[in-house]
Amino acid sequence: MLNKYSLFKQILKSLTSNDFSVFLSKGCFNIAAKKDYKLLIKFSFNLDSLREEHALSLRAISYFTSAYPLIVSVKNNRGPLNNKVVYSRFNTPVVTPKMLECLVEEEDVPFIQSTKGKHLTWIDSRMMRKRRKEKGIGLGQLSKLTGISKKCLYEIENEKVRPTIETVEKIEKVLGVNIKRRFEFKEPIPAFLKPRDEFQKIISKEFERIGMENSCVYAAPFEIIGREGKTLITRLVRRQKEIENSKNIKLLSEFFSSRAIFVAKEKKLEEINEIPVFSEEEIKSVENLEEFEKMIEEKIC
Repeated sequence: MLNKYSLFKQILKSLTSNDFSVFLSKGCFNIAAKKDYKLLIKFSFNLDSLREEHALSLRAISYFTSAYPLIVSVKNNRGPLNNKVVYSRFNTPVVTPKMLECLVEEEDVPFIQSTKGKHLTWIDSRMMRKRRKEKGIGLGQLSKLTGISKKCLYEIENEKVRPTIETVEKIEKVLGVNIKRRFEFKEPIPAFLKPRDEFQKIISKEFERIGMENSCVYAAPFEIIGREGKTLITRLVRRQKEIENSKNIKLLSEFFSSRAIFVAKEKKLEEINEIPVFSEEEIKSVENLEEFEKMIEEKIC
């Protein structure tokens, strides 16, 4: 019987065997993977145990790092997930480890989505209409040949409804063409999370003041992510010993091709492992992004 550990190994094997570089983490994402595109993956054995704040943080980080967010799961409280269906949770696609394997191997996976307990299929409506006309079949005749009402066929062809897989297969059999649309990774819907404490609130507001779009994140190796030309990940340091994990922050920023900084309540160094260290007061003194960029460069020279 598969357990969490064996399934996680299965996910890693799918990625590495398809030439993805991976970075392992904990919290709102478990795997960052990149090849010619980037994936941020959260593994949740039972989908119904996924915390909303983790999913929103996953989306926020994906947005600022130009990655595709993905939740990988095998079951929910009602039973196992279907290996051929794309689910959704908190506006983030959910797939099984088997489906992930097909996606990274670039197989032609039809976009079948679970919606309100039904498995609905995204189709190429233009192909359906084109093929129907090529064969000289009107909607009324197609209705007789498929057993699907003319009204329903009209709504499917005009993308007013999403058909079930069974309905699509009946249409495909008559028209002799594949009209199922393949699943493709899409840019995430941005998520902007509220700060959890005063320190996070202050620094996020200061970044906003100087013109840097940013979001707080939870359960990540850093607490704020934003853009100042390049992606910037910010770790807040409330106690000096928290700065000791700078090596992981450095490796993560390199993986994302981003920058990283520390903002400390009590600053003793200008940089550590080539990561600039700012005090809260220094951040408050910055006037604009150009000045901030210069300060970052000076600290690591």
